[in-house]
Amino acid sequence: MNLRLLTTVLFFSVTSAAALGATGCTVNNEGPSGGSSSGDNDGPTSLDGTYSGIYSGDGTGPVTMTISGTNIDVVVTVSGKQYPATGSVTADGGVSVGVGTGEGVVVTFQGTFANGKGSGTWQSSISTKGSWSVSK
Repeated sequence: MNLRLLTTVLFFSVTSAAALGATGCTVNNEGPSGGSSSGDNDGPTSLDGTYSGIYSGDGTGPVTMTISGTNIDVVVTVSGKQYPATGSVTADGGVSVGVGTGEGVVVTFQGTFANGKGSGTWQSSISTKGSWSVSK
């Protein structure tokens, strides 16, 4: 904004405020005080809830992920059997959780959560891989 326009805007604002004040209107010439925040601003806590969806690729099945604060509980169903695991959520919604599915096989789920959805990739210790997606 150039100086001339800024001067005109300020003059108009002060003149208007004075005119309103003269007519009995209440005028507040203070600028914004910054306001206050409402809600929880601790990052991942806004992601709290249970998400359901699927994993697909070299294997396919249902997956449930529950976020509470910085913790995530994952339950993967493989061939009708459920395998639970627990991990952490980063401040930007990132997750990386290793799920043991028996006989030494570990499946790692990596991805991100935002706006009520999560998605990413998975890879097992026996080289199977794919993607996953969940939503609230």
